Amino acid sequence: MAHVLIATDMSANALNAAAYAIQLFGMEGNNFTLLNAFQTPPALPDQPPPANELAARISAEDLEIHARKLLEALPEPTPDLATVSAYGSVDMVVRDLVEDAQGPDIVVMGTHSMSGPERMFLGSTTAAAIKSGVLPVLAVPAEHELAGASSVPTDVLAGADVLLLTDGHCLRDQALEVCSMVGASERHGFRATSLETLRQMVAAGVGVTLLPKLSVSPPVAQPDEVRTVTFEPPVPNRRIAMFWRRTSVHADLLTRLAGVIADLPDELLRS
Repeated sequence: MAHVLIATDMSANALNAAAYAIQLFGMEGNNFTLLNAFQTPPALPDQPPPANELAARISAEDLEIHARKLLEALPEPTPDLATVSAYGSVDMVVRDLVEDAQGPDIVVMGTHSMSGPERMFLGSTTAAAIKSGVLPVLAVPAEHELAGASSVPTDVLAGADVLLLTDGHCLRDQALEVCSMVGASERHGFRATSLETLRQMVAAGVGVTLLPKLSVSPPVAQPDEVRTVTFEPPVPNRRIAMFWRRTSVHADLLTRLAGVIADLPDELLRS
């Protein structure tokens, strides 16, 4: 028996994905839950906070209507269909539900959503749910006090000066977000132009840095002078998706490339 979670944005594509999932897995012995994640915009200055209760009610009511449409589109006998409205981004809500001990066995999402570029391999929310993965490990010199730790909480960085990449690198912005959340700051006077330069600066004892897990995983060799330490949950993460113009002459190549990436082992996708 499987518990199938079907995330929906109420779009026609999401309806098709839900109907396909139910017919694919079959109704005998399986449980199906229809999920809609909703968000409200941040409150403007001098304005009351966003009406989360109203947004939740609208989401729940629209989800019930969507569920009825789904059942009408299915052949008899139709399954019992639970509905859940939850506040937050789709990828974060799905992740929380999956990590719960009573969470779903399978998650189904449509590949194209109501908004976003017309030409893309996956809808942005679907790509985010699939590609949400561990952003950094902490890289420290071999003689550092944390060098022997297997994992550390993120607040171990509080007050630390962290080596970062130069302006223009997306990883710099992501690392700065981690630093701002835990009270760390950039090590002034030192900026690296590449991940390898960061690694060598740590090896030279200049300081500590944040590196993507993929960049320190085999077959990438690590200097003997560098030790890497993983973070304890909640682990900082980043989301990666592929986008291209509908008129791009490389559309076919990019579609194949996206397929290759999607077929990578899970431990690489979540790196």
